[in-house]
Amino acid sequence: MRASPQTQAAVQATLQQWKDAYTQRDLDGALAVIAPDDDVVGIGTGPDEWRVGPEQFKAQIERDFAQSEALSVDYEPLVVSEAGPVAWVAGRASVQARVDGQDLTLTGRFTAVLEQRDGKWLLMQTHFSLPAAEQAEGRSF
Repeated sequence: MRASPQTQAAVQATLQQWKDAYTQRDLDGALAVIAPDDDVVGIGTGPDEWRVGPEQFKAQIERDFAQSEALSVDYEPLVVSEAGPVAWVAGRASVQARVDGQDLTLTGRFTAVLEQRDGKWLLMQTHFSLPAAEQAEGRSF
């Protein structure tokens, strides 16, 4: 079901904290909103970007920082739903990066699952993917 206004605001605040930390290259700040559980999952656009557990999640963020000179994230309006202490988010997002002096933008799809613990929403799962470039609009395959 659609999240309450309070949950929507709290989830948006968590995503803003993630966005700010990622943009500022603040590893501790980014990890502060990620659950410390062994089954936390981060999925990115690269074939090897399937990270399970906090150490792998941390390694991915460190790699992102090491392979770029600048990073930022923007979300379009996100759909936020909830059931009890779990919320899920879906929408479009773009990542802007400066890599080897070149600016690039990856515009894709973002989903996340969050769990509320002690009044704080933590990311349990994130997924950023790019539409298949070879698939024509209006075609399913």
